[in-house]
Amino acid sequence: MLLSVDDMNTSNWRSLPNREIQCLSRQRRSSDRMRSQCKVAGWKELTAIQPPMTIATDEWSASALKEVFVTGISDCRPPPPQRQTGENTEDWMKVALSVALGVLFLHSPASAETGFLDRTAMMGAATYRYQVYLPADHTRARSWPVIVSLHGDGAQGQDGRLPTARGLADEIRFDRPRFPVVAVFPQAEKGKRWLDADMEELVIAELDQTMTEFGGDPMRVYLTGFSMGATGAYRIAYRWPSRFAALAAIAGRVDTSDVKTYSDREKAADRQANPFVSDADPFAALALKIKHLPIRIFHGDADETVPVDQSRRLTRALQAAQADVHYQEYTGATHGGAAQKAYAERELITWLLTQHR
Repeated sequence: MLLSVDDMNTSNWRSLPNREIQCLSRQRRSSDRMRSQCKVAGWKELTAIQPPMTIATDEWSASALKEVFVTGISDCRPPPPQRQTGENTEDWMKVALSVALGVLFLHSPASAETGFLDRTAMMGAATYRYQVYLPADHTRARSWPVIVSLHGDGAQGQDGRLPTARGLADEIRFDRPRFPVVAVFPQAEKGKRWLDADMEELVIAELDQTMTEFGGDPMRVYLTGFSMGATGAYRIAYRWPSRFAALAAIAGRVDTSDVKTYSDREKAADRQANPFVSDADPFAALALKIKHLPIRIFHGDADETVPVDQSRRLTRALQAAQADVHYQEYTGATHGGAAQKAYAERELITWLLTQHR
């Protein structure tokens, strides 16, 4: 997509207060459509931008700002005119563009509040940030299906944005019409996992808040996660079995007892919050509790992080419990590769949206 200065009505833009362009993009896979490039100031090219990169717009004049290329972006809303007198056409151009994780949008009070929105939730005295995705045609006049997406290890923190840097959020960002849903992206606290009781309760609190604020349909709430997120999804479905209409898990763990990368504290927290892990057969115990859910499980047979046998054993336990389960094993796929393949499958979202509680 090409955004030229002329197309964006420079005469209206130069009156905006001085701000900056933030290029918060990253290259995913090897596809050129996933790479953002900014060509600015005398055609100087900035390629393979890694977050965060900030370029102050007070260094640019209207004549120097040539064009901005953002590949793979479909949304661009110019701000409303803010005409001021006494300004020369060659004055510094005052532009506010935010390129956040590949999504280009302009902050303006007149803009509809859709796309990826920052939200906060309170638990006790702590404030937690998370993001909610709203489709462009979102309205409170109807109820909406809701997907809860749990991130993997490494995206914990306090910014609320790391969980949308990859996975399901990536697929939404580059093919929005495919996702006519509200999506919730919680963020676990640094040093914790989704197997901690308070982090599981945080997910439910943020889901409840999203349902109320954005008109979620309680009969169409779906739970998904990758790696640590899938491990958490199993446990949240176990603890709140009546909240969800379907479950999609990618490369998750059921049994954490022999995981060397988990601390003793984490294993103890898992046993306390999720009693099935202490059962003689945790796979069968989990399957009995979630067998009423339609379930899709994905794993790569070359997974170097979570043994593929975790998904194979749970699938067998669910089949023995006569659950509606489908298992997809990707030949040659690594840990991260399984997530890329699973979320890129168009049929997965189509299937999710046909499920009702």
